[in-house]
Amino acid sequence: MAPFRSAEQVAYAGLIQQCCRPGPPLLAGGAPGLGKTHGYTIPLIQSGLKVAIAMSTRQLIDQYLSSSALCDALAAKPVKVVALQTRRTFDSDRAYREHKQEALGA
Repeated sequence: MAPFRSAEQVAYAGLIQQCCRPGPPLLAGGAPGLGKTHGYTIPLIQSGLKVAIAMSTRQLIDQYLSSSALCDALAAKPVKVVALQTRRTFDSDRAYREHKQEALGA
């Protein structure tokens, strides 16, 4: 599969790629159907940087972790991906701290 399906998706990926260099942070959004997930996943993984992606719900996180965008990007460049979970999802402080260390090491 080609990494991007439209000129708009290529432009979106270009904006994401630009934010991987020193400078101000980027808060990116886009129209429904643009293909934002492919547009940000591929350049972020290709950058080799440690990156945090904030998502508002566990459902969105699970959807992203099983997305074709992430699978395609990881096929091109395997990296470790960890979903940082909140403290309340763990039975003990120790389990949370271990999870946090794993996420920080990713």
